[in-house]
Amino acid sequence: MKYIDVARGYLGQGWNPLPLGEREKSAPPTGYTGADGAAVTHDDIDRWADTFPRWNRKAKRMEDVPSVNVGLRMPPTVVGIDVDNYGAKRGHEAIAALERRLGGLPPTWASTNRDDGLSGIWFYRIPEGVRFPGGPCADVEFIQHHHRYAVVWPSVHPEDRLYRWYTPEGDDADRLPGVDELAELPKAWIEADFEELAREMAAGDPGGAPAPSPSADRFTAPVRTHLGPRDMSAALERVVDEFRRQAPGGRHDAMVKAVMAITRLEHQGHPGADRALDTVRAEFIASVTNDHGGLVRSPSEAEHEFDSARKTATSKLAAEPDRRPRYDDLKATSAPRTTAGATGDGTDEPVTVRAPESWSDAHVGETFGETLRGRWLYCRAIGGWMRWDGRRWAVDPGEAVHEEFRQWIIELGARLWQQSGDSDTMRQLGRYRDKGKIDAAVTIARRLAFIAANPDEFDRHPHLLNAQNGVVDLRTGELLAHDPALRLTRVADADYLPDAQHADWDAVLEALSPDTRQWVQRLFGSAAFGQVVDDVLAVFDGTGSNGKTSLLKGCANALGEYAAPASTRLLLARGVSDEHPTLIADLFGRRLVYIEETPEGGALRMEQVKAITGGGKLKARFIGRDYFDFEPTHQIIVATNHRPAVNASDYAAWRRLRLVPFPRTYVMPHEAKPGDLVADRGLRARLGKPAQKAAALAWIVAGAVAWHAEGGLGGCDDIDTATAAWRRDEDVIHAWWSDRISVGGAARASDVYQSFVDWCQQEGRRYVSSNKEFAKKLTDHDLYRQHAISKRLTSNGTWYSGLSVVDVVGRGVGFQLGSREEPGVPPTTTTTSRTNASFSTTERAPNEDDEPW
Repeated sequence: MKYIDVARGYLGQGWNPLPLGEREKSAPPTGYTGADGAAVTHDDIDRWADTFPRWNRKAKRMEDVPSVNVGLRMPPTVVGIDVDNYGAKRGHEAIAALERRLGGLPPTWASTNRDDGLSGIWFYRIPEGVRFPGGPCADVEFIQHHHRYAVVWPSVHPEDRLYRWYTPEGDDADRLPGVDELAELPKAWIEADFEELAREMAAGDPGGAPAPSPSADRFTAPVRTHLGPRDMSAALERVVDEFRRQAPGGRHDAMVKAVMAITRLEHQGHPGADRALDTVRAEFIASVTNDHGGLVRSPSEAEHEFDSARKTATSKLAAEPDRRPRYDDLKATSAPRTTAGATGDGTDEPVTVRAPESWSDAHVGETFGETLRGRWLYCRAIGGWMRWDGRRWAVDPGEAVHEEFRQWIIELGARLWQQSGDSDTMRQLGRYRDKGKIDAAVTIARRLAFIAANPDEFDRHPHLLNAQNGVVDLRTGELLAHDPALRLTRVADADYLPDAQHADWDAVLEALSPDTRQWVQRLFGSAAFGQVVDDVLAVFDGTGSNGKTSLLKGCANALGEYAAPASTRLLLARGVSDEHPTLIADLFGRRLVYIEETPEGGALRMEQVKAITGGGKLKARFIGRDYFDFEPTHQIIVATNHRPAVNASDYAAWRRLRLVPFPRTYVMPHEAKPGDLVADRGLRARLGKPAQKAAALAWIVAGAVAWHAEGGLGGCDDIDTATAAWRRDEDVIHAWWSDRISVGGAARASDVYQSFVDWCQQEGRRYVSSNKEFAKKLTDHDLYRQHAISKRLTSNGTWYSGLSVVDVVGRGVGFQLGSREEPGVPPTTTTTSRTNASFSTTERAPNEDDEPW
């Protein structure tokens, strides 16, 4: 995934996304950082879609750099607290010291590329105008609007680590955070004098409440909220607590004992062992390198002392034959393990624990795979492991199936030990606590016939729409029960209540005339169906404040995962080669795909429009995945204040386009006159509430039932009229024909082309550069077929029969039928004038340059 795939999402959430080079952290585009840097706009993102210009200091020239990584420049109301806690850096301790002085920091969104649970950037909202110094110490730094930027997901660190977002709860995020979701920085932190605090910290003042001893204070310092789902088991927490109690009396002995206990629990499969080790390591090193009255070690000596204890513990544990669970939370219970959703309806069902036939990876993987039956599937092309959540098959980006395997091995070991107490069995089980063995067994499981799946097995029922409270048959409006056998992967974000209505949704529909409203309802109904029938690209057209976005967002809110925004690059000509296949992959499984606001002066790339609206199979791939073919299921709708240009004249292009006019404008209440639509600033936000989404979904389903009953979209006078006017404006062949062509007679091909070129230059329109290309566009046009025009090669050159050029003084290209020379061959050229109904002729010789047909 690259910059362009997420930049608009970040911009919509209130950030300023800047492109960076692949695996790079520095050198964004010039002029967009610092106190006076410009804000990023949609136009900037379009310009940086593929590459961005950057000054190469070494080569002393500008160069185009591929836009891959993403850097976020802070809005004026956001600060990022960047904590480094690796190697010799101790940002974790500095933050703990600041929290003792200023109070704890609330949980908030955070970003990191490390797995230590301590390093990262925490983002907080602050009043605009608050300005911090660079940072209170070398290992903690403040990132603000005027200072630095933050490299974030989906960027990759120069050392190949992926940046990740974490929620305030410490979980892996599955979406981008909004600026308004960030926690507020406490008042004490906003008003603090960090320069003075930095001097105090440098002088060794611990700050905060007095402690029994400086050493004890180190071990009772608050621990920063960690990044990621790295919670420790109860047994590990007890080990860490015991270490803190014993440390003041004997730091080395307490550390060695704790490391041994943690290492044993790690081998037994307890989650969070790495975090427990990090905690003990950090607190031990902090204590012995700042001792008061005891032996002071250097940081390198302290690190070596800890690493030696860890190595010794690992060696001792490897020599132990007994791997029995030793702590209460690993003992077998009388009740079998249950797994949520095992029955396919979200309820709990016991999962049988049985031993594999042998301890080979194949048998272990097969036995484990049986526990996944009906609950997990694997499809690499779509995204890997997929889990039934009671409503749909959801891709599991974190591959929680590995954790399920680990828990299964632990429980299997506990039960087998209870049954037999066989140490060899325990030894074999112990092998499957290693990452390599876990991966091998899980790989075997994913290849089992009842788990492995192909992408074309999913979402194969175009007439079904998965709602929160059931599955809707769009042909009839009937509500069915959720069913894993249907293999649906998406779910709408609303309950389907056939009679649902809401005043807010009624207000949205007031933007359209009654006839247009019915056609648009059928349009969204056809979008809800997962098949392409009408081959239509609808363009919602208005000058602004017309209700286009509210209608589109309201329907998208209701359709939930069936709806998705798309980049303007999907349809607009950019003068580049084929778009990245991931743009097409984003259409997979979607029903409603919408593009908001095309740039002024943009033009539709009609070959792409035809390809993705035509209903034929599409080929695409997701980032890092294999190519796959899929049947399109989407309806694309464009909403814009700037109507895109259409550089096409053929029937195949214009039969797909529908211009939906939004002629009314919403005005502020104090400006409203009788009959005006009054703007409601809170309406769009309220459309995201459950009752409003239910009303929108009921309206969409009613449109789907009507669309299915009528066999298509049907016509609408307002839309047909608007589309025809758009075509007259955009179709250069049609406009030239209307001005310069008269039906009847005949004309030399070169003269017809010259008439077209002259007219285009006069009107300031783009024109094709050769007679051959022009001839193809003309013969493909509806007017050519409608008036039965034909093209003939004669001894006098190539001629069009059935048309004459008008108003070309001195360059007549018509002829009078029934000439005295060769039958069917025009002997002379003629001039035809719209102001004179009669023909006048001017002799000229045939042009040897006339292009043959």
